[in-house]
Amino acid sequence: MDFGDKKQQIKWNEVRLRDENERSAEIIGRINFISIVYTVFAVFSISLFKFLIEENQGFFSFYTFVFISFVVLFSISLVNTIRLLTPVYTAFIEEPKVFYTTLREEYLSQGIEEREVNMYLMESYLIQLQDCLSHNIQKNNRKAKFNLLAIQYALFALIPYSICAGIMLTNEKQQVQKIEIIKSNFMSNSNEKPKVDPAKVIARPPVMVKQNAELPKSNTVVKAEGGKKK
Repeated sequence: MDFGDKKQQIKWNEVRLRDENERSAEIIGRINFISIVYTVFAVFSISLFKFLIEENQGFFSFYTFVFISFVVLFSISLVNTIRLLTPVYTAFIEEPKVFYTTLREEYLSQGIEEREVNMYLMESYLIQLQDCLSHNIQKNNRKAKFNLLAIQYALFALIPYSICAGIMLTNEKQQVQKIEIIKSNFMSNSNEKPKVDPAKVIARPPVMVKQNAELPKSNTVVKAEGGKKK
């Protein structure tokens, strides 16, 4: 293996440049995982904030501390995600005809002999190839760092997020149980029949009517068997 061979150097740099282009696509493709985590955050984030406000959680309460931790970690993750998705420059090799036409003519105009022009063109192509590779490696390293930080802090944020969601759901469950208990007590009280005090009951004697006789008026009381009308 001849490391001084220009053709071999060009080949190695071309292979590595192709690998870096594929690496760039893979790094951007990992945004799908971050999107899934952010979707989980979207389920309860607004509810968690409303719970913080409506339940009058104190500034020094445990829930407030955990909620602020979630916001800080999520914010760091979001900033790195934005930096990951921010468009940056990617280096590309010029189209080949620039080398074998435009650049070739420039070398010839400088007085370089025809048999030596090809060597100069290979050197120019290798320099541009190396510059592209160096730039893209640095770009991909930065993007990979942003991607790693975005994923790490998103996963860290899941911990306080889960704790806050657990506290909120537990509180809502307790509220529902209280409402059910109150409703149950109300229904049981409303279904209770009032008790009758025998001492306050007014006893009315039955109306006694002889056979074939007319019914007396409502204000007339007939005593049983031989009683007088009143």
